[in-house]
Amino acid sequence: LKVVNVAEIGANSGSTANSVDKIFEDATKQNALLVLDDAERLFQSGGGTDDVSALLAYHIAHFPRIVIIIVRTESYLDTHNTPFDFNFRVQFQMPNVAHRTRLWRLAIPSQVPLAPDVDFARLAEQELTGSNIKAAAFFACAKASTVAEVRSGAQLISLRHLLDAI
Repeated sequence: LKVVNVAEIGANSGSTANSVDKIFEDATKQNALLVLDDAERLFQSGGGTDDVSALLAYHIAHFPRIVIIIVRTESYLDTHNTPFDFNFRVQFQMPNVAHRTRLWRLAIPSQVPLAPDVDFARLAEQELTGSNIKAAAFFACAKASTVAEVRSGAQLISLRHLLDAI
């Protein structure tokens, strides 16, 4: 399995075409199933994304294995001119409050010190996807650790850190 965030293609190496070629070359060598996450960029036009979309479309069409394309909303595929024929579409429902509560608990490692005010049920009231929750938890942990380094002490993750990260 090789997972690639499409929004980051070319961001680090500077050459988008080389990045795309390398992604598919590596996936072929690894005999990997390829997952293209945050793939809305594939369906945008203008802003320099047409060449990236065309190159990705070419590689996807010629890739000998399975390619999974992840977008945040299915309507994005319906309203944009997609260069792909999809064999399957799987729509994941927005997690309910109970699921979001569990996702919040899973997103923060058990080793991370939490302040007594952290209320996962309260956080779960916000209608967020699993990836939004994961990103917010990461951001809150990173922010708290930065503050801790400045203060030279252990910093608890508070409800405020988590709410600010949403």
